[in-house]
Amino acid sequence: MFDEIGKNIDAVTVSTPDHFHAIAESHAMRLGKHVYGQKPLTQTIYEARHLRDLAKETGVVTQMGNQGQRGGWPARAVECVQAGIIGPVREVHLWTTAPSGRREWRVRKAQTRFRDT
Repeated sequence: MFDEIGKNIDAVTVSTPDHFHAIAESHAMRLGKHVYGQKPLTQTIYEARHLRDLAKETGVVTQMGNQGQRGGWPARAVECVQAGIIGPVREVHLWTTAPSGRREWRVRKAQTRFRDT
């Protein structure tokens, strides 16, 4: 990819299987590309420290996150709650089919504060 379009891009998102994250992010940073890496950032502390040092050395901006939560329905749900569209929120049930297995979170209003942003 970098051979074909590398000179035309400033940044990349690394969304490979997680055991390739450090390799792909390191390569991109060495080419001066800013990196948005999916979680988990790395498989080892050594890899994480390597990426930290490489970001300092190359001066690129990096961020780790979960692209699936950066927009779409989660953002729309927050907007609806903050706008009062659905009325007072007393309890939230959320499920995910994350690769590590099914997880369930229950959040009660007394335990949570919605921020105005």
